[in-house]
Amino acid sequence: LIGQVVSGSKVIEIESKMLVTDDHWHAVYWEVSTDGMMLNVDNESNTLDTHIILPQVYTWILGSRTQHGLSGFAGQLRNVHLCGNEIILRSLVRKQGRDGVELGEKGTCRNSDCLNGGQCVEFYDSHRCNCNNTPFVGQKCEQDVGMSVPKGSELAIPWQHPAHVSSCFRIAVQSFSSNYSLIRAKALFADCQFNLTVNAKGRLELSIFDGFFFHHKAADGVHKFDDNELVDINDEDAIRITGNWSFFRQLNVWNFVDKNFTGCITRLQIGAGFPLKDPSSARLSYKGPIRFGTCPHDQL
Repeated sequence: LIGQVVSGSKVIEIESKMLVTDDHWHAVYWEVSTDGMMLNVDNESNTLDTHIILPQVYTWILGSRTQHGLSGFAGQLRNVHLCGNEIILRSLVRKQGRDGVELGEKGTCRNSDCLNGGQCVEFYDSHRCNCNNTPFVGQKCEQDVGMSVPKGSELAIPWQHPAHVSSCFRIAVQSFSSNYSLIRAKALFADCQFNLTVNAKGRLELSIFDGFFFHHKAADGVHKFDDNELVDINDEDAIRITGNWSFFRQLNVWNFVDKNFTGCITRLQIGAGFPLKDPSSARLSYKGPIRFGTCPHDQL
């Protein structure tokens, strides 16, 4: 946040110590006198000691576009005071009837605007969907990013980027294949392992070792993965295991599918990285005639 005073040809600015572009409420206090300025955001103050010739101001604008009309304030205001006097925003909006300004905590974003976990970002009089934290793309985060994997191919992250390490992974497969390894993970500096496989009957099997004592195996006897169908997550637990999962963050070597697999891979998320959207930053390596961006549109 920047407080700016323009008097003649002189421009004086003061900048807050913290960011305010995080979609959270912030308390702001800005004071200007002939001896300088003070800007306080959420009890974090910044002061500027300098002589200021205060301009004569007759018009005050709340919000609005920038000078070039390309962007502007998009968000919510409340408890606005000017020189110690409260500005009744409700009366101001009703009196002037500005387009795009609504009373209450309601912007242009709606629940259905962004899909698959995409974040709706408000702009001055519009919005867009931010898909950065999802494995999807598109205006509404509705499009899959996939790859066609022929038999004999290899897909791996030899050493996961440290910034992407997180206790979360996701993968979607569409294939007639069975009896293959779906995900194999291990740690470079520990003995822990994580293995997710599709057995000869097309069922999912899980094997885990924390590197010390915890060694567990489990299987999903309900869902089949060899029917060339892509099924959405239905909020049902396929496999549930209790235990200490702190070792999971040590896993940094990842291998996906194996030479027995033929099909489509989409929605891949490893920690905070999305290898199919950005293979380079995710350190994704592969061998074989893999085709990016072709499925799930291809007929497998």
